[in-house]
Amino acid sequence: MDRNGTIQNIQHALGSIFTKARLKKIAAGAILCSVIAGGAACYQQQQEKLAHEQLLQARAAILESQAAQYSIVLLDTDTIRSLAAQTIGIDETAVTFREIALVNGQEKNDKDRKEKDRRDRKEDKREHEQPVTRQTAAPAPVFQPMYKVACQSGSLKYKLRIDAVSGEILQSKIEKTSPLEAFWR
Repeated sequence: MDRNGTIQNIQHALGSIFTKARLKKIAAGAILCSVIAGGAACYQQQQEKLAHEQLLQARAAILESQAAQYSIVLLDTDTIRSLAAQTIGIDETAVTFREIALVNGQEKNDKDRKEKDRRDRKEDKREHEQPVTRQTAAPAPVFQPMYKVACQSGSLKYKLRIDAVSGEILQSKIEKTSPLEAFWR
């Protein structure tokens, strides 16, 4: 048998296996699987977002309770929105707020302090021949309520930390979003 005959036999065999009707069924099955997978991914993402929001609400309730114990009046989220918009110099209606979360700023300071202590201990081990004298700072306050704000305007993302009592801007960070990320928001 020559080469052309072999190719024709293969084409005929494939043509009888992959008919138009079968290809349509395969395509429909693939589309259906894609739709189901997309729906499942969307559902999973919504569940994760809901769980995150519940966690933030629970933390906020604890912090509000602690503030009440210390007789501290916290700013409300509407005031925080206004302060954030003023800080970035944009009208509040032009800002998309992704998250406004009441957090204990002391927790971040505790993590930083533990990391510093760990580094100091390593340093002390290296310098064990020479005594090291360090001044210790006064202990930081145990309770420091602040709002963690994540927002976006145009192609810029802003992350702010705002004191929940005074409204003072404690930290700010600006990032440029990619065109693709801006498209999907």
